[in-house]
Amino acid sequence: AIKRASALFEKKSPSPEQALSRLKADPAGEGIADADIIIEAVAENLDIKHAVFKNVEAKAKPNAILATNTSSIMIEDIATCLNNGDRLIGLHFFNPVPVMPLVEVIAGKQSNAEFLKRAMYFSGRLGKMPVAVASTKGFLVNRALLPYLFKAIEICEAGTDADLIDQALLDFGMPMG
Repeated sequence: AIKRASALFEKKSPSPEQALSRLKADPAGEGIADADIIIEAVAENLDIKHAVFKNVEAKAKPNAILATNTSSIMIEDIATCLNNGDRLIGLHFFNPVPVMPLVEVIAGKQSNAEFLKRAMYFSGRLGKMPVAVASTKGFLVNRALLPYLFKAIEICEAGTDADLIDQALLDFGMPMG
């Protein structure tokens, strides 16, 4: 991960050495206690997310934002494992992250409004386009994406070449076909 980040910093950062100096591998989670924002990006499995957040919450400072990169699990469902569920928000980055500009900042019913504002600012500082959304099935983008994909499949099944569809979407301005 560090090697991959280094290559990305070389392409994107005006000072790649400085950016890399602030990044460290921390598989033991020793830096959790100092973090202002902690973003979980494990598999889309509620039990795994619960295990991660129980561990993180115990180590994190009280004003640290706990964020999940979930694309499909309701924020309220993930928050049930926390003592302070208002700390949890969603920060859904789209893949590939270096290419896709959008970040959904997802508010659960219990999410702290100040944490949501901080997450919007944080996302903007990353050079992303944050969009505030509610914790609803599929959030915003996945609700729009499925009809888009189904239509592409329908057109392909009707005989249109898949490469032609892909190119048309790229020509339209989509970062990925």
